[in-house]
Amino acid sequence: MSKVTEDRVRRQLAKHGLILKKCRGRIHADNLGEYMVVDLRNNSVVVGAKYDCSLEEIGEMIRKGRL
Repeated sequence: MSKVTEDRVRRQLAKHGLILKKCRGRIHADNLGEYMVVDLRNNSVVVGAKYDCSLEEIGEMIRKGRL
């Protein structure tokens, strides 16, 4: 995905008090190399605990009102 798409998803999540975290480490069993969404209010993972969500999946969840 493009940086523009990533920035758009970040802005949409911020409206709901959520942040998008991108995988920065090495790929292994607990880090699958994509994205995680974190709730800032209670510092909990909303989706993608193993960095296993794509921007497309997160964008679709936003559109459907799941995030």
